[in-house]
Amino acid sequence: MSKGSGSQTQTTKSEPWEGQAPYLRDIFQQAQNMTPQQFYPDQTYANPDDILLRAEQLGEQQALGGQTDIANALVPGFTSLMADPSTRFADPMFQEALRAGTRPMEESASRLLQQARRGATQAGQLGGSRQGILESEVIKDLLTKQSDVASKLYGDVYGDALKSQAVAMQNIPTIMSGLQAPAQTLQQLGNIRTARAQLPIDEAMKGIILIKMQI
Repeated sequence: MSKGSGSQTQTTKSEPWEGQAPYLRDIFQQAQNMTPQQFYPDQTYANPDDILLRAEQLGEQQALGGQTDIANALVPGFTSLMADPSTRFADPMFQEALRAGTRPMEESASRLLQQARRGATQAGQLGGSRQGILESEVIKDLLTKQSDVASKLYGDVYGDALKSQAVAMQNIPTIMSGLQAPAQTLQQLGNIRTARAQLPIDEAMKGIILIKMQI
């Protein structure tokens, strides 16, 4: 005859040392009664002044307007200054200036030629050698004066072009900086607005950290 077998479960209860028990109960009680201290309830950063906001708007308008227009104008102007000086001789304004400088000489020569023809006609020597000599001298004098005027004008324009190129070369850093002005202005405004948007995020993060430290 077999006997049945049974199982027995033992429960072990661990109690703190009697000398520590009062202190542990006091710590647990304090933890249960502890409430997190509130983070500073008001906004911890100042709102931007209206004048600052207006300044930002004006800066943005200038960067996208006047500054951009000036920067765009710098490129063709600088390119023109650095072009071959001789290209200025084909400029219609230069050609008009040249004509204006020689026109009085041509008018004077024309009057002298008419006088030479009238004198030869009155003397009955129209087409003669004397008339030919007088006309030749008038034309020679005209060509000499025109050449002098043209030479001076060409030289002045060419020299001015070279001087302008030298100045432009010296101002390349300033010109390049001017081209970057619109982007720099917008970048500064973007940094200001990004930093302002970061303020409430930082405030919220600090509040969470402070509460966790106090728990």
